[in-house]
Amino acid sequence: MYRGLPSAATASHIHGPSFSTNNAGILHHLTPTQITNLLAGDLYVNVHTTNNSSGEIRGQLCPTIIPLALNGANEPTPTGSPGTAVGFVVLVGKQFSVGLHYRDLTVAANNAHLHGTGLLGQSVGVLIPRNNASYFSGGFGVSGFLIGSETTTDAIAGHIVDGFTHLNIHTPGPCSGGEIRGQVTP
Repeated sequence: MYRGLPSAATASHIHGPSFSTNNAGILHHLTPTQITNLLAGDLYVNVHTTNNSSGEIRGQLCPTIIPLALNGANEPTPTGSPGTAVGFVVLVGKQFSVGLHYRDLTVAANNAHLHGTGLLGQSVGVLIPRNNASYFSGGFGVSGFLIGSETTTDAIAGHIVDGFTHLNIHTPGPCSGGEIRGQVTP
């Protein structure tokens, strides 16, 4: 979104790779290398205007905070759980971070994962386990916090940016496959 330009906008493009002081070519589609550049903050967008055909305004592109909400209805087989979670996923370069408050699970959690690649309702494999003590603040419970950070791979970062991952929290018993789940949608 833009506003307050001194003349009419004539075009807008994504350019890169480039840092904020260099100029780069227009990108018409993102290759795997260019997705890596996007995740590293090396692509930018500019808006061209009648008065400034080379570009009136410009800004670097960088995925940052992605809101996340989990519930039992998002599981491939809805669980009917009263449990919910809200928080965020942050991706800067290959640094993956999560901050999530969960509550009202049917029993204490025993695992959590970032799954992919798949859309809402699909059962897919684990990309990043979140089951260690550095992610569960104060240990597992029926309510608590999932918070932590680690470096991931280019491939996993690309799946997160493409919207093909989800995070879920598992509990023992009938919901061992996942009690609550939410799609990571940038």
